[in-house]
Amino acid sequence: MPKVKDPFMESVEAQFGKAVDLLAPEEEGEEDQPWELIEDAGEAFFAINHARLVIGKLGEGAIYGYSDKFNPGTIAADRAGGDGFDFAVIRGRYVVDTWSVQYASMADRVIFDMKNNKDAALIEETYGDISKWEYFDTNKNEFVSQSEAPAEFRLSKPAPKAHDSESPSP
Repeated sequence: MPKVKDPFMESVEAQFGKAVDLLAPEEEGEEDQPWELIEDAGEAFFAINHARLVIGKLGEGAIYGYSDKFNPGTIAADRAGGDGFDFAVIRGRYVVDTWSVQYASMADRVIFDMKNNKDAALIEETYGDISKWEYFDTNKNEFVSQSEAPAEFRLSKPAPKAHDSESPSP
């Protein structure tokens, strides 16, 4: 059986993949800044700013993150070197993480599908237990538990597709 391609995943990968430069152009007098800026999103050092950029450009999605203290042992926590990690979730199923590819060189692609068997395993290994992810409430400008998130942004571990395709249809 041939692999099923997901047009949304291909589009996101083309738009945000590692060949795309997300950094804002330097302005006069900025040559000595110790940080790089993502256009319209802030400092590239912070994963949350990558998630903001993705959501802004796609016009949909939400920011999720976790504290390393409550979600230990993930690849992202081990490599990020901070106290937590943030990323975008689109349509309640796609994890989009440009920070891991473009800033930290932790991954070789920017989008993963929670409904794909192989991707679900990678998501759990990289981002940990989905029940420990917190929703970024833009009204409060802080992370809250998923139980406090609007109903449409409460995540549950989706049942993977019966077939193990590379990219299942949406």
